[in-house]
Amino acid sequence: MPCGAGDSWWRSAAIYQLYVRSFADGNGDGTGDLAGVRGRLAYLADLGVDAIWFNPWYPSPMSDAGYDISDYRRIEPVFGTLADAAGVPRGSAEFQTMLGDQLLDRLTNTRVRALITRPGDLEAAAAHFDSALARRPDLATALRGLAHVRLFQGRREEAVATLEKAVRIEPGDAATRAELGQELLVLRRYAESAPQFREALRLRGRVSPVDGTAGWANNLAWMLATSTDPRVRDGAEAVQWAERACEADRHNNPLTLDTYGAALAAVGRYDEAVRASRRILALVPAHLRTVAAVEARIRLYQSGQPLREP
Repeated sequence: MPCGAGDSWWRSAAIYQLYVRSFADGNGDGTGDLAGVRGRLAYLADLGVDAIWFNPWYPSPMSDAGYDISDYRRIEPVFGTLADAAGVPRGSAEFQTMLGDQLLDRLTNTRVRALITRPGDLEAAAAHFDSALARRPDLATALRGLAHVRLFQGRREEAVATLEKAVRIEPGDAATRAELGQELLVLRRYAESAPQFREALRLRGRVSPVDGTAGWANNLAWMLATSTDPRVRDGAEAVQWAERACEADRHNNPLTLDTYGAALAAVGRYDEAVRASRRILALVPAHLRTVAAVEARIRLYQSGQPLREP
């Protein structure tokens, strides 16, 4: 069964919590600021830090150490500006991209916000990305941001076209390739999706549950095993990727086990496909609708038939 292409790199990352006011003073006024932070990034990288978790840096009356935020859309002037946060000139394409990313994140960071977001808000985010692209048509980060807006708007075909542009500009970006592969999979454009996942996995060089690559391998294996298109279907390769995805998940993920069963059936290993499917039944509660689907898979494999999806 295909799954999302989410990235959980943070599960094994070293994340450094940083209080701007006391970390480093970049302008000599005695108070830590973003200029000071940027001047020490190489030091943090040398320590092995993968990401920074900033304590609140927004405008605040400071009655609660900055957690009493008065404006989520601005930087406390003592610390610097939005441009300082991004490290880019205010009028640049990168700055417009940052504004679009910030607005998109604020509007759609949670399910609740996504539900209450007005169409005009998303268009405002798109306008920032469009402005960035007018300045720099080759700015892949702006293309990715615009693609995300289109996805939230339900305009998946436009999102795919935009992601394709981003991949052409940065062909070595594995995450963007996987995202493109995922959206093509949703559109059932398997002949285009499979090469994107395959190349993303080659670039990343591993299959792990930590960074999302197990999901990429699972999705590739699903298409290779179940597609009705002979240009896509390759049972032997499907088994290889499905095995790696299952091993990454320690054979405890019903999604990757389902794909593994389909891959085994695709090469005629029906008894093993049945065992993989029965492993799912041992993992999921009996009342779930998933159980009926898995039982149907078992009957299919017992009859000597592979699973095919249009």
